[in-house]
Amino acid sequence: MYHIRNLTEYYFLLLHLFAENGYRLCRCQLCGRYFVPKTKKKTLYCDRVLKNEKTCKEFAPRLKHSILANRNEVLKTFDTQRGKMYKRYERTLNTPDTVEKPLSFEEYYDWLEKARTARDNYLEEKISKEEALNVICIE
Repeated sequence: MYHIRNLTEYYFLLLHLFAENGYRLCRCQLCGRYFVPKTKKKTLYCDRVLKNEKTCKEFAPRLKHSILANRNEVLKTFDTQRGKMYKRYERTLNTPDTVEKPLSFEEYYDWLEKARTARDNYLEEKISKEEALNVICIE
């Protein structure tokens, strides 16, 4: 039996019991609230539903990538060029006779592999920004 005199003591008791029973407590990197992870793996985001009907776990990675891409010219260019190249490939599939610059499946995936390698090498600081942009940008 515990004798609690105020709210602060109650919260300390809860934290003590929580830790005593071996529960892990994590803080969501998106909303900042605390949660109990479902697995023993490192968990960055909680399962709370946000205003847009998505959970932090669903929404945060895309948000994090878009923020990072807006700060980094190579990532922004890679995302833009990947979209353009895929649309070229799609147009080649759907209307091959009307496309000015046709792009086959093999050509698209060859470019994508080179562009991903250049992006990753740039992020690991193995190549310069200009070298990465030269590989990624194809007209």
